[in-house]
Amino acid sequence: MANLSLKHVYKVYLDGTMAVSNFDLEIEEGEFVILVGPSGCGKSTTLRMIAGLEDITAGDLYVAGKYANLMEPKDRNMAMVFQNYALYPHMNVYENMAFGLRIKHLDKTSIDNRVKNAAEILGLTSQLEKKPKDMSGGQRQRVALGRAIVRNPSVFLLDEPLSNLDAKLRASMRTEIKRLHNTLKTTFIYVTHDQIEAMTMGTKIVVMNKGVIQQVDSPMNLYDYPCNMFVAGFIGTPQMNFFDATIFVDETTLKLRLGDNLLSCPLALFRKLDLLEVFQNPNVKLGIRPEHMRLADESVPNDQCLLVNVNLVEALGNETVVEGTIKGSEHQISIKINRNDLIKEGSEIKISIDFSKIHIFSKETTNSICPRIPTHNYLKFSNNLFGKKFIFPKKLFDALSEYKDLYIEFPIDAVIKGDDYCASVLSCELTNQGFYLLELQLKGGQILFAVSEENISAGDYHFSIKQENISFYNHVDKVLSSIPRFNHVRGKLVPNKRPVLTGKKMKKRKVFDYSILGVCIRPNDESVNKIYALLGKKFHLHDIDFSFSPDDVSIAEEGIKATLQNIIKYSDNSIFGVFKHDDVDIVVKLESDSLNIGQETHLAINAEKIKVRDVNFDVIII
Repeated sequence: MANLSLKHVYKVYLDGTMAVSNFDLEIEEGEFVILVGPSGCGKSTTLRMIAGLEDITAGDLYVAGKYANLMEPKDRNMAMVFQNYALYPHMNVYENMAFGLRIKHLDKTSIDNRVKNAAEILGLTSQLEKKPKDMSGGQRQRVALGRAIVRNPSVFLLDEPLSNLDAKLRASMRTEIKRLHNTLKTTFIYVTHDQIEAMTMGTKIVVMNKGVIQQVDSPMNLYDYPCNMFVAGFIGTPQMNFFDATIFVDETTLKLRLGDNLLSCPLALFRKLDLLEVFQNPNVKLGIRPEHMRLADESVPNDQCLLVNVNLVEALGNETVVEGTIKGSEHQISIKINRNDLIKEGSEIKISIDFSKIHIFSKETTNSICPRIPTHNYLKFSNNLFGKKFIFPKKLFDALSEYKDLYIEFPIDAVIKGDDYCASVLSCELTNQGFYLLELQLKGGQILFAVSEENISAGDYHFSIKQENISFYNHVDKVLSSIPRFNHVRGKLVPNKRPVLTGKKMKKRKVFDYSILGVCIRPNDESVNKIYALLGKKFHLHDIDFSFSPDDVSIAEEGIKATLQNIIKYSDNSIFGVFKHDDVDIVVKLESDSLNIGQETHLAINAEKIKVRDVNFDVIII
């Protein structure tokens, strides 16, 4: 078995086509990982890069902890099963499975043992003397799997292996492959465009579109918590319904207007709702799965249901799919209900909605604004918001004194263990990212989310807040920004000639330095090789975005010449300086406030911490 790590992997072809963009994924030993998405989304290209059949344009691949970008395919100990079985028609099953071992010059006894063991696992023992032409599609697919098994690979790569089979055979082969994984306990990476295969087979699913990872999660989390409209529409049959809606929020209720219909539901069901997004953009996309609606009787209030004109009824035996139009609008809707022979085409039915299952997406970005893991807290601000007087520098508070109805926003990871405040733990949820999501209730009733490495299921939680991450809003208008997590500066790569470690040898060649605001900074040899591999000899023609955190800049005797514009001091003793070089601002975390406003100094950036993005290709290189 082997674990794999893909870090910012790209595939860009010579004509500029970007097949895979910023693919970032960790695959643990023994996992069954599914790459799923529509045709042309980059899933097979990713699999071929893992196998070594395609070069990686940028990024890093590690197999069992070893750097594998330049490793030959034969040295990766992977076995690939293709859509085409690629069996030798003149050889019988035994010979097809043994062929790869013979060219490796294994002894006859080892070959015989491996082939017969694989045949027993796959139920092919009685078929070993048959030729491929005498076998069914499912049997030939098992032979292709057997040819991979006999190699004892650390990773199985399967590229749409069932797409040539009929529906019945696909269903049985899904079970066979899942059973095979459970038997071998080896890492499987499986490519498919069929969401049913993905949902029924994988322990982890990677949903891709246009070369970009949309979401990585377990099958049920993808169904229950899609991160955007693409994932929501791709997973589930029939597809999720999407409607244009307008959202209204008050103290206790969330209301949704769909055409002439006004739906009301408890705001408590939407504690993770991004209120800032809602206040700024009340026009949203509402998502409802067909199976999360049911027929309603007259006792259901009108603001809890929809009237639907039935256009089509599809009776599927144990269930019925109804296609219709929401009354008073042009919205088309699909509804999946238990078998009901009374619904007729042309009739009007009353449908109630399971509000705990609805999804709300941004109309502009199509991302969920009520995600499983919220990114930010957005709270109505008062001096005693956290149960006691809010600790914040007076100078900053003075700048806010003219505003009323202030709100504060900060990332959930800005809430850390500490002694400043206390809240009650409402829930503690283990996320697919390995941390626990805490849902906390403040004394005034507002909800706060935080991350934790520990499972804290009840009781009080004592915490502090990283003040530099707080932004203040006058409802929707930002009046005080948080400290940026990264500085972004445009620059170039400038030619230089010096010895660089390439492989195991030092070679003197024309390479480059980072040119950032007129100062040259020397990258390490590994960074040089990565950039040179992507950009080649034309590196000087590319615009580069250099990014680095305020922690990775320091005051120095030489470096980027800059003038101190402002000092921001927080009550937790953290100090930040805002420096200006021409029209560019650079934020620096300072050890003290010994500098004076307007003083000119030099800034040095830690070259090891600089992130590099090629603007022309929009590729993260480092």
